[in-house]
Amino acid sequence: EGLYQAVARQSRSLQQGDGPKLVTVRIAKTAFGSFKVPTISAAKNLKGFDRLIAGEDGVEFIPVNNPLAVFSGGTMTMELRQKGKPTGGQGVTLVRRIDGFASVQEHITDDKGRVSFAVGPADFYLARVKIDEESPRPDGQKDKSSYESTYVFQVFNRP
Repeated sequence: EGLYQAVARQSRSLQQGDGPKLVTVRIAKTAFGSFKVPTISAAKNLKGFDRLIAGEDGVEFIPVNNPLAVFSGGTMTMELRQKGKPTGGQGVTLVRRIDGFASVQEHITDDKGRVSFAVGPADFYLARVKIDEESPRPDGQKDKSSYESTYVFQVFNRP
């Protein structure tokens, strides 16, 4: 009974010989509640969403408001953390499952790494970010790092 957070994580490091190195870290998260007697008020009162759970070497969404208490016409606010710290100026995309790309919203994280989306009808929503970085090497080549994170949450019909 209580809050459960599910995370899937993939991390790869590729390099051929002395060539440039490619590091990729992908993180996917969601949350759900389990109750003996499920009620809206029980879901609204859950705490603990604000924890970094996928490690500090990637990019991860941290819900600011309870993702189990988002209702049609409401707002979902998330904080984006890169290597454990809030990261601003990053483009975040929100997609609704039923309408797919016709429902895409794109916003930029603020200086606290936060982004807010107005949500529409009841459905599942997916927030996504991808950050690519290059690091120059003394030999003139560039190592690359690619970080991607997604967060799925459900919007309900009524409070």
